Order: sequence, then C-alpha cells, then structure tokens
Amino acid sequence: MLRNLGITALIVCGVRTQSCVETTVRDAADRGYDVILVPQGCAAIRQEFHERALEVLAGVFCHVRDADRVLEAVAVLG
Repeated sequence: MLRNLGITALIVCGVRTQSCVETTVRDAADRGYDVILVPQGCAAIRQEFHERALEVLAGVFCHVRDADRVLEAVAVLG
C-alpha cells in the first residue's frame, strides 16, 4: 500500500526500542524504505536497552535523527 502511494521514506517512533521498533526498522529497510528513527519518540524498559538498539540500527538500517531536526524537515515539506 505504501509503495502504491509513492511513499519511499518512513519516520519511526514507538515503544520497546529493542524489539518492536527494531523489528519495524529492519523490516522497512529490508523492503527498501529510507528509514528515519527518532530516539526521543521511542522507549524501552531500560535506558541501556534503548541505547543499544539505537547503536545497532544507526547507519546500517536507518538514520537516527533528533526530533527537532525531523520536525524542521517535515515543516519544510508541508
């Protein structure tokens, strides 16, 4: 459905950075989407789980960008 709508990039936020969010990011990247992960929009039970997931994903499966930077970019688009 996203491809039919011409969507090529996804901004991801969510709960359980180390599991649900990580799986979503990996799946989207594997499907060819440009993924932006907003760390301030994600959470984990422990901060170290959150930070480790960001380290694993950053630069390989997604671009990790601060919320302010993402909001500025979205504002320009629309």
